[in-house]
Amino acid sequence: MNLILISYNISESAKKRFADILASRDSNKALFLTTAAVPYGLDPWPEWLSLSLAEVNQFADEVDIVSLEENTWIPEKLDDYGFVFVSGGNSFYLAYRLAETGFGDRLKGFIEKGGIYAG
Repeated sequence: MNLILISYNISESAKKRFADILASRDSNKALFLTTAAVPYGLDPWPEWLSLSLAEVNQFADEVDIVSLEENTWIPEKLDDYGFVFVSGGNSFYLAYRLAETGFGDRLKGFIEKGGIYAG
């Protein structure tokens, strides 16, 4: 299981370790979940969310952004992603949307197969 639980301002040593872990992956693509930030509003994005995305962009050539809100795109499978990053925010709302959309089961399967969950 690959869980990387981090807080704001990732240290340089943590960034190096994360880069080393990702180097062994087939994909340099990331999924960035903004779900926990939705209760705080995404228009315009809070500065901390933009900073989180900038951090993720350091580790991925391509980043798909998903909010898990109704009528938004949600990936069917996660096999194409090197890692999933969950931005900061309201963890209770994140848990609610993961359960409501069924995406939590897909995320659990991704992690169980060795996928990296960070955030």
